[in-house]
Amino acid sequence: ERPTLLSGRRLAVAADSLKLADRDGKLTPQQVRAQSIIGHLKFVERVQPKLCLVLHRLSCVMSAPPPAAYDVARAALNMAYEQRDDGITYGGPRAVAELQGHMQAHIAGLDSHAPADLAAAADATWNGDLDLYGIVLTCFGAAVYHCTKKVGLIVDSSHECEAIATAKAGEHVSYARVVLLALGAPPAGPTVILSDNKANVLVANNAMSASRSRHFLRRYHTLQRRMAEGECRVVKQTTSCPPTFSPSGSRATS
Repeated sequence: ERPTLLSGRRLAVAADSLKLADRDGKLTPQQVRAQSIIGHLKFVERVQPKLCLVLHRLSCVMSAPPPAAYDVARAALNMAYEQRDDGITYGGPRAVAELQGHMQAHIAGLDSHAPADLAAAADATWNGDLDLYGIVLTCFGAAVYHCTKKVGLIVDSSHECEAIATAKAGEHVSYARVVLLALGAPPAGPTVILSDNKANVLVANNAMSASRSRHFLRRYHTLQRRMAEGECRVVKQTTSCPPTFSPSGSRATS
């Protein structure tokens, strides 16, 4: 009888619960198999954003995988196999119209296909041990970059986590704009960075008093400089964007 694979909520809980095992001597054969699966999935994850979060969890324990990591790794491998035909398609359903110059600049949220122009979305979680931020960049109707990372700092509010995520997105946007310029297709205007945190958007745009966030305003310094130079603008998105990355609804594939 085939063992039952983790999926859905059970997989998410198992992945979030992973902790490094005590390493005493050589790794067991099961730990080596878990490491092998994680390593092989690293390449696949580049074109399957849905694997990003679970693979991030696995990578955090890769040096000494606990017993549960093998089950999570097998579930991730099964996810990759089931999505093997998805891929990332650039252009989207309006590719012909866009090539003719009828581009749409308005971004209503993440519940429609990705825009033709370069755009970014950033989100973060703040709950103690598992503080994460996620970023996705889209261009030509599909995802060109995505990541899920640990915040790596001690923060005291969800607003500060969101500030870190948006600032990191600004760094990636700046690099992506240089790539487009080198390809002979420079962006026509500021690149939109979406955030679902109202306070983060208002402070980034100097539209709200920062009395409660004064202690981490330095995180906005570089981002606001990029905005002043016309590289990007931070916009409030209307749909939820959990950093499972891909963000739900971002339509990295089309």
